[in-house]
Amino acid sequence: MFSRRSAQNSHVDVFIFIVSETVEGYSGVAAWKSGRKATPKGAAPSTACRSIASRANERLHARYGHLAREKHKNANKAKVAVVSELVRWIWVIGLRVQEEQRGEGAAA
Repeated sequence: MFSRRSAQNSHVDVFIFIVSETVEGYSGVAAWKSGRKATPKGAAPSTACRSIASRANERLHARYGHLAREKHKNANKAKVAVVSELVRWIWVIGLRVQEEQRGEGAAA
């Protein structure tokens, strides 16, 4: 799964793995539809996380459209560009969740 490099480069291997797996999972980007999926009970995201995710969704959809349709880039190139940004948005949301969880732990 990962190459045998020193421990210093392990975070690079993980990032490459995440991006490559996300590219594969993001193959339906051209068929994007607005709207939300139902959230399981007890797993409702905070308003802040929902806001970040909504901004990310809108931006990524617009970026894919701009690259693929207006700039006439290859669909796979556009998808990889969007996915690399998606991974960064996921990181931002994760940091927000971590921040919220720390706040709850301090309040308890």
